[in-house]
Amino acid sequence: MKKVLIKVPGTSANLGVGFDALGLALDLYNEYLFEESDEYELVNFLDDYKEDNLVLASYKRVFEVLGEEEIKVRITEVKEDIPVSRGLGSSAACIVAGVVGANNMLGNILDINALIDIATSIEGHPDNVLPCFLGGLTSGFISGGEVYYTNYDISKDLFFTILVPNFPLETKVARNALPEKIDFKDAMDNLAKAVNLPIMIASGDFIGIKKAIRGAIHEKYRYPLITGAEKILYEVTDENHVVLISGAGPSLLVISDIDDEIRISNENFKVIKVKANKKGVEIK
Repeated sequence: MKKVLIKVPGTSANLGVGFDALGLALDLYNEYLFEESDEYELVNFLDDYKEDNLVLASYKRVFEVLGEEEIKVRITEVKEDIPVSRGLGSSAACIVAGVVGANNMLGNILDINALIDIATSIEGHPDNVLPCFLGGLTSGFISGGEVYYTNYDISKDLFFTILVPNFPLETKVARNALPEKIDFKDAMDNLAKAVNLPIMIASGDFIGIKKAIRGAIHEKYRYPLITGAEKILYEVTDENHVVLISGAGPSLLVISDIDDEIRISNENFKVIKVKANKKGVEIK
C-alpha cells in the first residue's frame, strides 16, 4: 500500500505592489500523510467533513482533470504550523499538498508545471501556490489556463518577521474592500515598482525595497480592516524596517536589513521571526 508524507511551506503573497503576482515562501510548515486505503478518511483535521476539506478536494481534482479512477486514501494532518485565515497561505498549502499527494499515488505522472496549473485553477491565482511549490520568491501570471512564472533567489542580507494577530480575516472580505476601478497613475506607479521589486529582493537592495513597496494599490483599502495595524505600521517602520500586509491580511510582514527582535505594543499580535524557505514542497 502506497504512502507518502508531504511537507508544504507557508507563504506571504502580494508583497505590497505585487498584488496577486508575487509570493515568498516562509519556514512555517504543514505536513500531511497520504496512505492508500479502502475508503477516504481524514485524521487529526479540525474539519472532519470530507466535502469541506481542501486537501481532499484538491487530491480528488487531479483524478478529475486526468479522467483517472480515484485511489482512495487516508489523509492525516501530521503538523499544522501555518495559521488559518491569517494571510499566510494556509489554503495554498492544503491545495499543493492535495495535488502532490494525488500525483504521487498515480506514480508521479504529472510534471511540476502541470501540478502548478491544477493547483492555481483551484486557488484562482498563483501568488501563494508558486512559492509553496518552488520555494524562494516567485512571480507569475495566468495565460490560456497555464501559469507562467519566474523563481528568484532571496538575499541573505534580508530578514523577515511576521506579526500574526489573534483574529482572522477572510480573503473574501479583504477582496470586497477593493474598488472596482483604480486611478491610471496609481496603476502605473504600482506596475513600475512591481517589476523592480523581485530583483531588489534578490540582490538585497533594501533602500530600493523600501521605496518600491510603498504605494501598493490594495493596502490602503485593507489596513482599516485590520484592527491595530496602522499603529503597528507607524511603530515599526524606520530606516531598517518596512511593513506590509501579508497576503490579504490580517498578518503583517516585516522586511529588514538587520537581524533584530521586533517589538510592538499591541498584545493582540504575535511576533514570529521567520526565514525564507528555499525548498518549496517536500516529499518524504
